[in-house]
Amino acid sequence: MTQFKTTLIICFSLFGFIAICFLLFGDRDKFAMMGMSGLLLAVLYFIIGLLACIPKTGRQVGKAMLLSAGIMLLIGISVCSLNPVNFNMH
Repeated sequence: MTQFKTTLIICFSLFGFIAICFLLFGDRDKFAMMGMSGLLLAVLYFIIGLLACIPKTGRQVGKAMLLSAGIMLLIGISVCSLNPVNFNMH
C-alpha cells in the first residue's frame, strides 16, 4: 500500500472514531458536534498537509492530507447544516 492510501485511511479512520464516539455518547447536539469536529480536523489536516508538502520526501503524504482536508471540510459543513444548534436557555 502506498503512503498516499495509508495517509487517507488514517485520516478518515480518526474522523470515523470521533463520529462513532459522538453517536454513542453524545446528547441532543451530537450531529452538530460531529460536523464541528470534521471542520476542526479539516483545518488541522490542511495545516499539516501544507507543511508536509514543503520537503520533496513528504509530498505524497502532504497531498493526501490536503485531499482529506477538503473532503473533511465538505463532510463537516454538510453535517453541521443538517441539524441547526438550538441555543435556547429555557
